[in-house]
Amino acid sequence: MTGAMSLIPDVAQATSIWPSSTTLEPPDLGTVTTLLPEDYIDSGVFEVNTLEVEGFRTIDARPNLRSLSSSGSSSIGGAFNIQLFNGSGLTPSQQAVFLGAENTWETLIPNYRSGINLPTGSLFIEAVGVDIDGPGGILGQAGPLEGYLLTDSYGNDFLLPSLGIMQFDTADLEALESANLLDKVIEHEMAHVMGFGSLWSASAATGGAFTTAQEVYVDGTGEYTGTHALNAFRNEFTGTNPLTGDVAGLGAPYVPVELDGGPGTANGHWNENVVDTDGDGIVDSQFLTGITSNTTGQDISFELMTGWINTSQPLFISNTSVQSFGDIGYAPVPEPLTILGSGVALGFGSYFKKKVLSKKSKQKKG
Repeated sequence: MTGAMSLIPDVAQATSIWPSSTTLEPPDLGTVTTLLPEDYIDSGVFEVNTLEVEGFRTIDARPNLRSLSSSGSSSIGGAFNIQLFNGSGLTPSQQAVFLGAENTWETLIPNYRSGINLPTGSLFIEAVGVDIDGPGGILGQAGPLEGYLLTDSYGNDFLLPSLGIMQFDTADLEALESANLLDKVIEHEMAHVMGFGSLWSASAATGGAFTTAQEVYVDGTGEYTGTHALNAFRNEFTGTNPLTGDVAGLGAPYVPVELDGGPGTANGHWNENVVDTDGDGIVDSQFLTGITSNTTGQDISFELMTGWINTSQPLFISNTSVQSFGDIGYAPVPEPLTILGSGVALGFGSYFKKKVLSKKSKQKKG
């Protein structure tokens, strides 16, 4: 193994140090080319995305995965583990939020699929607070940076991330925390680093470099067809969306995916009903989808991995979201208890700009 294998001895030191007062440098990646955030901006290898958060409208730039390596399978699936490093610019309470999100996802997704062991041993995520532009404006960035093409015991290839970044403007972290929004922002963004929305299509994520791995969603269709998430959706939700005609329940042919909100929000989240009534690019009305959780009784609009925030009810992490990771190389718990959240904020991918958001709602295109 070449390339990212050199990550192992260097990053491993971060496991027992973060979070602490010690600031770690990003890991030495050896011969692997790592594109830092400014490199993405300068080279133009990002997509402009949108994220709606209570009080904010955010613009994302989701980087494409680079410098990928491949490896054969092993006898059993390795444990899924997130290792946060750096931690500079984050207060102890903010670091605790990151650690809480790590614990949430490690609990729900304890392993990779049989035969898969990530060569780096962990998904390493650099978590930092930085001075970007003061209150308002840019909120931060997050996304996968490096990954591996790995094969499970049944001969199926999966593209899995090994390194990601979650960076937020220090001027805005306090406001999100005070509004009880930070915990759900971090959980949501961490899921994207893990591959939710960002690795539904291995070929799309790599610009066609890998065509043998997971392909559970085609951009523009609004139809997620991964077996694990679809089976969960059929059992977990019921109802029909009066706007789009999407159906839940045992006859559901797909999990509905967001098509509005621009690249990044579109094609990377579960669907909501939002409408831009005046054509200014900002959604300004919202209504329920009619697709309801059999567990919580809530509309899917209040699920963590939709593209818009709704604060009138607690957010929940659906089994559909959890099982979707089984479609991209992970081995989630069979059927976890639904996890509820209090404050809510959601996003996609990597570069956020804030703007006041009025009401929210959405309409499916096509």
